[in-house]
Amino acid sequence: MSGQFAFRNAERSNAAPPEQRAFEDAIARATLSPGIAPWAGARAGLGERFEAGLAYTGRSVRADARRAFGGDSVAVSVGAAASAVFSETNDGSDGPSPSMTSGRLSPTVADVRANGYGFVEGWLGARGGVEHVGGDLPLAPGGEEPPGKASFGATRWYGGGLVGAALGLSPITVAVELDVAYQSVTGTASFPAEAGPPGRRDGSASGLTLSPAGAIIGKF
Repeated sequence: MSGQFAFRNAERSNAAPPEQRAFEDAIARATLSPGIAPWAGARAGLGERFEAGLAYTGRSVRADARRAFGGDSVAVSVGAAASAVFSETNDGSDGPSPSMTSGRLSPTVADVRANGYGFVEGWLGARGGVEHVGGDLPLAPGGEEPPGKASFGATRWYGGGLVGAALGLSPITVAVELDVAYQSVTGTASFPAEAGPPGRRDGSASGLTLSPAGAIIGKF
């Protein structure tokens, strides 16, 4: 199970007009994905201290690969990941939910893992990446006409770190992790002519995200 809590720049957001705030809120929900989601994943060794993993988070799928350096008790790994967001989002929040596609590249700057006494493991690392999201943003309904859609695209840059720990005896361990990152998002939407002015709207959002997660891990 994993969650993500987003903390935006409130002073900047409150100074914007209501329509601009609503647009930036929609972009933030689409790219930052605040909320709680299930998590399931698997990893496999590829030999020569390489390994690969695949994870499902309820809204996206993520594939990664990394290479470890070091000994059995302390190791440093470096890797990269790519992910894609499923076409529909519905986080339970007020306002329209965009349908979208995305691509993400997430290089791992550093990841240090340490094992102790055979049943305790800890790790910390740095993360950074860029994601581009594109899709349709439903417009608020007006009168008897069905709501239209605005075509939008957004780019998110992020960087931060994580810390985690696992406790248990092979083959079952229980792990917890906390990821902290600074996020910066810029987006643009093109509105259909029947929606009236403006035909185009630009927006941005930035702030910190906290992403706690917990999992039961089986090693085979």
